[in-house]
Amino acid sequence: METNFEFCLIGKCSDTGRVRKANEDSMDVFDTDNMKVFVVCDGMGGHVGGQIASQTAIAAIKNFMLSHIFTDPYEAIHNAIIAANDAIIKRAQTQPELNGMGSTCVMLVVTRDGKVYYGHTGDSRIYIVANHQITQLTKDHSFVQTLVDQGKISKEQAEHHPRKNEITNALGIPDMQPPTLCGEPIEPEAGNCFVLCSDGLSGMIDDQHIERVVSKHQINIQQRARKLVEMANEAGGKDNITVQLVEFVVSTQNKKINNKASNKNLYRAASLAIIVILAAVFAALIIAAFIFLGKNKAEKDDSNENEKVPMEQIVQVETIPILYAKGSSAFIDTKIPDNESIVDYKITKGEQFIEIVQSEKGRYLLVRWMDKDFSEADLKNAEIEFLLITDKKNEYIRHIVLVVIRAPSEQTPIKDNNLSGETPLGE
Repeated sequence: METNFEFCLIGKCSDTGRVRKANEDSMDVFDTDNMKVFVVCDGMGGHVGGQIASQTAIAAIKNFMLSHIFTDPYEAIHNAIIAANDAIIKRAQTQPELNGMGSTCVMLVVTRDGKVYYGHTGDSRIYIVANHQITQLTKDHSFVQTLVDQGKISKEQAEHHPRKNEITNALGIPDMQPPTLCGEPIEPEAGNCFVLCSDGLSGMIDDQHIERVVSKHQINIQQRARKLVEMANEAGGKDNITVQLVEFVVSTQNKKINNKASNKNLYRAASLAIIVILAAVFAALIIAAFIFLGKNKAEKDDSNENEKVPMEQIVQVETIPILYAKGSSAFIDTKIPDNESIVDYKITKGEQFIEIVQSEKGRYLLVRWMDKDFSEADLKNAEIEFLLITDKKNEYIRHIVLVVIRAPSEQTPIKDNNLSGETPLGE
């Protein structure tokens, strides 16, 4: 079934690695009536048993989630993982040669309002990368983690401990402990990215290298997922490697993180005032551009009544004011009309301080600040051109002039100056 979760970009990749004979990892992404579900499982029990265990877990979770309607995400995650455990045990009972097989599991769900919930068992992990910082959300169910919790070894020592791969909880064991669930749900900001992975990634690449790749927004999210797998292989590829990236393109909160009401209202009022003034100033430029284009088209029509102007020669010009404040890192998104999709794009001016990300289905073009402060010379117009195609296969170019303006005050850094909620492009 199709559900609109277009505020997420998804990248995923799985590989056997350079040592194992088969890939015992499994993963899936699917929609229920009111949630989007992401699952990664790492099978155990030999290349046959492990593969069957992880596949059985994924199938059980998907079947359980699609056959029930949950209003409580915690209940959904808990019961789905329990169902996966039961399915693996039942499968092993009917096929004695699979006795002893099991699987880890990390499961993340996104609700319609954009909140994120997660649960896990075993040593597969979920991270969040935000503002060039990476945080491990799950805690491994492993022997070395108990040593870390007891203060006997450090987290760094745990990564290289000889008993690192010994886990204390997993799907497929009769006395499996209940899955560990998150505390409060997470309400991601624009640009936050969740990483679900098996230990074939986290065991070969340290957290800082994972963060660096995930934060490379100049390449698309699928390329980032593949890059992580390539790096794990280059580091030795001693295990199967699976990774899912879930990036939020807009903030699921309709407020700033430091949401003191007075500062928020002041900022919004000042921003709207500046936008109105700039809109008036540049309205004449937009009208002039259209008149010029219309005149050219009319002249061509006069010269040859039967000659039509090809769609790809029509350039639509739009002027959008963008607020910049020191320390800001935000998205400005443009939703392409339903009958169109993005074919290609390029930055024609201002590439030194903006970057572009395109969604998987060509529905959004995202413009955001590079992670550095502007110099005075940078405070000039940025321009973008992107080629669109309609459902009738007609092509045309939309030219966006992004007018850079300073915030009225730089004392309060703006973390989510996403103006799309008020003035989405293309609508």
